[in-house]
Order: sequence, then structure tokens, then C-alpha cells
Amino acid sequence: MLKRRFKGRTHTYSNEEIMDYIADALESGRWNTVVQAQHELENHFDRKLHYHNVWYWVKKCARVLRVPRPVHEKRDPKQGRGVQA
Repeated sequence: MLKRRFKGRTHTYSNEEIMDYIADALESGRWNTVVQAQHELENHFDRKLHYHNVWYWVKKCARVLRVPRPVHEKRDPKQGRGVQA
């Protein structure tokens, strides 16, 4: 018979602790991208976290990282307002 070698979880932090940390950080607007969140979480919790997992936790907190769309540098905002009205 084969012997199983699984010893359970190897990390000490639960997903709930990580999600609470993410929710607090998103409320304060600390990150602009999931990659920034991933690096800070890895440093804070001293464990390797995959991009997909961090994205899943951010979405599960009902939050979205929003980055504004780029604006062309030669755009004239006065001209655009006249067309909208």
C-alpha cells in the first residue's frame, strides 16, 4: 500500500486574513494594479502568491482596481465640451 506524504497546510495565514488585508488596502487606494498587490502581499505574508489567486481575492472582495484611460496630450478639453452640449 502506498503511503501518503501530505502534511496539511504549510502556510500560517488563512485566506480570510489575506482578504481582510486586501479589503483594507483597496479602501485606502494603495494599489493600481494586481501585480502591485501581489508583490506587497508576498512581502507582507512571506509566501509566494500567484497572480490568479490575488485577482480572485480582489474580485471576491467585490472590488475592482480602476486605472483611468490615458488621455492624448494634444487633446483640447474646451473643444470637447462644446460638442457634448
